[in-house]
Amino acid sequence: MSPSGLIKAVGVLPDGPLYAAVGETVMFTTTLTPTETPFQSVIWTFDDSKNIITSSTANITGPEYEGRIILFPSTGSLELRSLTLNDSASYSVIIFPAGATKISASSVKPSTNLPVEGTSVNLTCEASGSVLTRKWMKDGSDLTPTDNMTLSDNNRVLTFDTVTRKDSGEYFCQISNPISSDGAKYVMTVNYGPENVQIKGPNKINIKGTLKLTCSAESTPSARFTWFLNGTEVLTNSAEYIKEEVGFSDSANYICQAWNNITERTSSSVVQGLTVTGMCVFNIVWREIKLTALESAQKGRKHKARTRRQIRISELSAFSPDRVRAVVVPKSDCLPESDCRPRERAQPLKAAAPVG
Repeated sequence: MSPSGLIKAVGVLPDGPLYAAVGETVMFTTTLTPTETPFQSVIWTFDDSKNIITSSTANITGPEYEGRIILFPSTGSLELRSLTLNDSASYSVIIFPAGATKISASSVKPSTNLPVEGTSVNLTCEASGSVLTRKWMKDGSDLTPTDNMTLSDNNRVLTFDTVTRKDSGEYFCQISNPISSDGAKYVMTVNYGPENVQIKGPNKINIKGTLKLTCSAESTPSARFTWFLNGTEVLTNSAEYIKEEVGFSDSANYICQAWNNITERTSSSVVQGLTVTGMCVFNIVWREIKLTALESAQKGRKHKARTRRQIRISELSAFSPDRVRAVVVPKSDCLPESDCRPRERAQPLKAAAPVG
């Protein structure tokens, strides 16, 4: 077997490896001069994680080493007896001299206060005092590093190679040594978007109705919206576009553009060809007119009416089926189709206009 002398504190132990047989005893002797004042703490670990013995105000011995070890407090040396094959590993020692300080002023500092999805971000765990270990947690649970994360500098720095929105959350760094512990947290919000911009609203609306379009987007922070009508900006900083009593001129392409002021990205959605529908109900005035030449009248020539009013055929809304009656339409009022249909059945005032 070969329990090597790999250590964290260079020069505290002689260069390894050490060799011993099963059942024998091995001595890990430090290079430290015996001190009159006891060390504040001595910590021996197996494979950098399993506690062999932690000695400070009291000794805490790992259950597998009970009755098999002797710690020499004046030098920190360790004797391990009754060796087994399972004892083959790396052994480390950390020694805190008298006067080692408690941990204080812990903090977690980000490399940027406004992380943007797709960029690299570092979280650095700092503290004053004699730091022994750092442990990271996320949202109350032990942090499990992913392919996107790297821990370095004895867990001091947590690096996100390309941060994603799933990395948002509360990060806690717990710092400890044998005489004290402390911790600090940082709530990271990853900014992203806008994405999946959508417009909710009708593609068709009755004339004189109220048009309401609502825009939404996936974005952190919330997106700001700008509305365009046929390419012309008509409204800013509103997720809703509302137009009362729409007219035929409101038939158009409506675009909602979402903007994220942190990521400085934009994305848009469009309602293509929104249509205003309806019918015009005319204030119909029937007049007797004398048509001297029907065919020429259809070509737009002027004709004298018995009302002494000169009109063009373009002013005529329609002829009756027998082509002897016509309507003059000086004014119109437009209503939704549902309101106009009953009026279509009404019989307007008629006046005969003899031809000849």
